[in-house]
Amino acid sequence: MLILSLLMVVFALQNSMIIKMKFWFWDAETYLGLVLIIFFVAGGILGIASSLPAIIDKNKQIRDLMKKLSSGKDSGDQVQDNISGDPEFEDINENLNK
Repeated sequence: MLILSLLMVVFALQNSMIIKMKFWFWDAETYLGLVLIIFFVAGGILGIASSLPAIIDKNKQIRDLMKKLSSGKDSGDQVQDNISGDPEFEDINENLNK
């Protein structure tokens, strides 16, 4: 994080020219580097926020599978057949299904 922060400061200092921004009825003058850093950080936050539902779902699936594993519900189930047809896994499936 320290290196990233240092790179952002160097970037902001090298892009220190003032730009004029206009958005509908709003006008502002600010530094180009500051605007770019703000939009970079906002994009990162939006990217993380958009991936949160998938992360939460995967964590829920992991929790459910861990509960099943610890309760021993699936201990009597047999392993599925070798769907891929790979001969390397046939003897593993045979040993697991015994």
